Amino acid sequence: SDNHDDGDNHDDNGNANGNSNGNGNDNGDDGHASPPPVVSAPSGPPAASCTTPGQEMAFSSADGRVSVRIFPSLSQSIKLTIATPIDPASVPPSPGAIVGGLLFQVIAQTCDGAPIAVLPAEVNLGVSYSDADAAGLNESSFTLSRLDTSANQWRATPKQAADPNGNFTSATITEMGYYVLHQR
Repeated sequence: SDNHDDGDNHDDNGNANGNSNGNGNDNGDDGHASPPPVVSAPSGPPAASCTTPGQEMAFSSADGRVSVRIFPSLSQSIKLTIATPIDPASVPPSPGAIVGGLLFQVIAQTCDGAPIAVLPAEVNLGVSYSDADAAGLNESSFTLSRLDTSANQWRATPKQAADPNGNFTSATITEMGYYVLHQR
């Protein structure tokens, strides 16, 4: 028998729900709500993203190219977010060519959401880039800089380590804000 409903014949699929609007929703709906809205308790992920003093923890950007490692010496519980991508037009021009679009914002908050501008202990900021990102640039001159919002200028982070062979640059930081990986 033919299963489409043209109004002249009846469907033989056993569904007597009178649904002949052509949307294909002849699924025997008995009026109960669909289960998908009950996914998980919203308190799950935020609790997991809050650090525990005395324990090491790492946070990464969605693309995995930027990471922040929290050391056990951080005595305060925090939540950390790495925001990418950042529109280059929204900040002053980088002091050099931006490597691989690596312009991002590091945001720290207390576990209840209050902003933290400066952490009470150092953390390690690490940035990975690809060979394509570095093409035509001098990797040994790659620098991580933070936007000093009081002067509206980029300032190189003081404690940096570069690993050109590993396509990685890192810095020890305490200040939150906008960061960029650029060629010096």
